[in-house]
Amino acid sequence: MALASFLRTGVLVPVSLIFGLVTGVANGVAENGAAPGGVVTGKPAPLAGEGAAGGPKTGAEEAAEILNPATGAPGTGAAEAAKMLAPKAGEVGTGEAAAEKALAPAPGAVLPVVGKGPEVPKIGQSGLPLPRFVSLKSNRVNVRVGPGRDYEVAWVFTRGALPVEIVQEFDNWRKIRDSEGAEGWVFHSLLSGRRTVLIAPWEKGLPLTLTREANPASEVAALLEPGVLADVAECTGSWCLLTGDAFSGWIEQGKLWGVYPGEAFD
Repeated sequence: MALASFLRTGVLVPVSLIFGLVTGVANGVAENGAAPGGVVTGKPAPLAGEGAAGGPKTGAEEAAEILNPATGAPGTGAAEAAKMLAPKAGEVGTGEAAAEKALAPAPGAVLPVVGKGPEVPKIGQSGLPLPRFVSLKSNRVNVRVGPGRDYEVAWVFTRGALPVEIVQEFDNWRKIRDSEGAEGWVFHSLLSGRRTVLIAPWEKGLPLTLTREANPASEVAALLEPGVLADVAECTGSWCLLTGDAFSGWIEQGKLWGVYPGEAFD
């Protein structure tokens, strides 16, 4: 057999090799649907990137492949989407985890303090700010439980010029608070814009020092007992200049009732 092949072609080919080639071709035709007589009736498998008709893949075919990857092929459907959203260790993700990571401040970063901004003072019906300090104009002032003469009198002030704080307004009535925290309603004409203070009414014991200058090291001007009433001539925000019967001097603002911390006026 090998000799016959050599005589026809001039090439010596082993018979076993020729037999193997013929058998492989026959098997390939059978697998591709060859009909008797050698005509292939089945459609050959499309090449990578081709559609069922041999042309470019349609959108539907590509979508089907994405959602239903072939067995053993790398998946690109829901599982792959999940993998894309979940970054691998040491990699920057592209999903929600990456967004959170991008928004998170770096360790040791100084974050800005977001505040509410300066508080806008309330304005009462009179057009004046609330709360605010005033003083009693009369030596006898009725304090009522409500804003009107028909309301019962809660108590009576019997000393004029005492500082009180207006916390609410209703028509011509003012709700006031005294140094002890008691509250009630007073008719507006019984109040004055004159600024007065009480010297540390919460203190019990030694007198407090007034100095000639707004400086704790300054010369002593007077010694005043807690609860003494004085007029306020000026406040710097930390010190106030007080005047009264036979005394005048400066005292730290935090030791007074009748002015606000940091309030400045003259």
